[in-house]
Amino acid sequence: MTKKIIENIWFILKAGAKLALTFLTIVGTYFTLLNPDKEEIGTADRWLALVLCVVLAYICYFIWVLISRKVTVYEEDNKKVIVQYGDFIKIIDKHEKSSEKAIFVIPVNRCFDTIVDDVIVENGSVHGQFINYVKDNLWTLGELDKKIESSLFNQHFENLDFTEKDKGKRKRYAVGSVAKIESVKGNVFYLIALTKFKKIGEKIVVDESINMHDYFECLQSLVDYYNLDGRNLPIYIPTIGCGLSRLHISVDNSIKQLLSVWCLNHKVIRDSINIVVYEKLFWNVHITKFKKEGK
Repeated sequence: MTKKIIENIWFILKAGAKLALTFLTIVGTYFTLLNPDKEEIGTADRWLALVLCVVLAYICYFIWVLISRKVTVYEEDNKKVIVQYGDFIKIIDKHEKSSEKAIFVIPVNRCFDTIVDDVIVENGSVHGQFINYVKDNLWTLGELDKKIESSLFNQHFENLDFTEKDKGKRKRYAVGSVAKIESVKGNVFYLIALTKFKKIGEKIVVDESINMHDYFECLQSLVDYYNLDGRNLPIYIPTIGCGLSRLHISVDNSIKQLLSVWCLNHKVIRDSINIVVYEKLFWNVHITKFKKEGK
């Protein structure tokens, strides 16, 4: 955590230095070419100009960083790939309480469990927060389970026995399987399967055998499903593969992979692709540096 903050501070220092050099170039040009009185500039004045340029550059850049809540990484016609700070569940709630419609991607385990108990589904995960939001605002868990089951009809699965998983659902679907459900307001939720469980003794834990191949397969499956679904709606995606998935992918790396897969598949984009970075990571993840990722 501390290392990441230091890295981002260093990035800000380097970017601020570039802006300071730009200011110095402008000031130097003025005194060299446009100084109407051709007055000799003293050493003290030169140092003062240098200090003022540097201070002004960092003030301007720091203000820009604070107000940059989103950056556009790729843009063509009305198609955009955007990285932004935000609270994913609050964004869902905002759409549910307005006339705006969108698609929301929810990374879930491969059994599409809806038990939020910090064992099967963690309260702090996007999966867990989504389930809690749904049962408080949209449907009962029974209704949600029926919608998920209906959406997954005809998709291949394997049946787990009690010794493999003694709690929650026991139909395990393939990596990248998508259950699509739609709210009364017209918002669409893509529940996409990534993680799986294994039983060790009496404990159910996330199976860490999941690898980067599974991860990329999941991301490409999301793009393919979006393309086939054919809805002209903006899509919101949280960082995928971080933390609780046990993939050990950093938030920065997750953003890079999401940008890579969407920019490579830019022809299928119909509206805006919005990658949402949890707003409390503001000082740990500096999104302006991702502008170059889409070029």
